[in-house]
Amino acid sequence: MLSLLKVESLLSLCINCARRYLTLKNLPKAAPPLLPSHLHTQLTRLEMAHFYINPAHLTRVDHAQRTYPATCLFDGSMNQLGVSAQGTC
Repeated sequence: MLSLLKVESLLSLCINCARRYLTLKNLPKAAPPLLPSHLHTQLTRLEMAHFYINPAHLTRVDHAQRTYPATCLFDGSMNQLGVSAQGTC
């Protein structure tokens, strides 16, 4: 039964709560003077796991331009994700 539960650290729970409160739009405004630097770094580091791309909404243009409509999972905002080769952005 325990294996079915998702275990998260207190830090992870706090970061997720802060992201939902700040929203993706305001995340850059969470300046380091307001937060400890290690917390600011973790709070503003986003990964693909924070977004959902619905394959049903993709078009040929999305694939050609390598930009994809995505929903941010912690605030529900719609975004356009771009993909680039490593080291080019």
